[in-house]
Amino acid sequence: MKSIFYNIYCGTTKDPEVISSLDELAAAIVAELPNDAISAAQFQGFLREHKHDPQEAKKAVGKWKKQFRGRENSVDS
Repeated sequence: MKSIFYNIYCGTTKDPEVISSLDELAAAIVAELPNDAISAAQFQGFLREHKHDPQEAKKAVGKWKKQFRGRENSVDS
C-alpha cells in the first residue's frame, strides 16, 4: 500500500516539509488500514480524494476506515 501512496504523492507537492515527511505519512496511513479488508483500488480511490494534500489524507483515514467498515457490515447483513 505504501507504493500506492508514493505513486499518488511523489511529484504532486512542492512543499519541502511535506516532501520530507512522506515516509512518515505513508507509514501512519498504512498503519491505520485494516488487514486485508481494503483493496488496493479502494485505497487508491481514497488517496485520490486527497491527492493534493497527503497530510489531509492522514487526518481523514480514520474516518474513512470507519465509513468503509460500516458499508462492509451492512453488506454482510
